[in-house]
Amino acid sequence: MSEEEIFAKIIEAVDPVDEVSLETELLSSADFGSLGLFNILVAFKPLGVKIAMRDLVAVDTVGDLVKLIASRAA
Repeated sequence: MSEEEIFAKIIEAVDPVDEVSLETELLSSADFGSLGLFNILVAFKPLGVKIAMRDLVAVDTVGDLVKLIASRAA
């Protein structure tokens, strides 16, 4: 799965109100609250990507999240 595909799946899972880019900071975006992050976990689980919530708190931006998911999908 490419980083572009991962980014698109994140956007689909979160269904953001505000514009989201790779530089979007997770903590400053209302779209990436607990429900948004949970939706991301649920969206990627059927694809065999397992991410613990503790891993999510270690990422700062959407780009970091994409890289984390890409590393788990490989």
